[in-house]
Amino acid sequence: MGIDETTALWSAIVGFVVPLAIATINQSSWQPRTRGGVAFAICLLAATGTVYFNGDLDQIDDLAVAFLIVFGTAISTYHQFWKPTTIAPTVERATDMAGKGIRGLTGTEHRF
Repeated sequence: MGIDETTALWSAIVGFVVPLAIATINQSSWQPRTRGGVAFAICLLAATGTVYFNGDLDQIDDLAVAFLIVFGTAISTYHQFWKPTTIAPTVERATDMAGKGIRGLTGTEHRF
């Protein structure tokens, strides 16, 4: 049957704002692989929520398509909008725990 238009549209809208969530959670001290895994997981979670709230969670193909829309939109808008406008980098700096005395995923302690 395929994904309905409403779910596809909401997936694109969610994908547009997901880079801000990724920028909030990711930390500069993490390895690139970890940062990429976090971005992937956030996109998967966002797609799952989008499909669930549109009542299509029983269709695995809807989830797959929604994930591809969210992920593709998130990557595109990050590189074409959020990063060049310095919005995402500003969020990343404001939420970065490095230098705030918090132990990150790498296990190293960050000091003030």
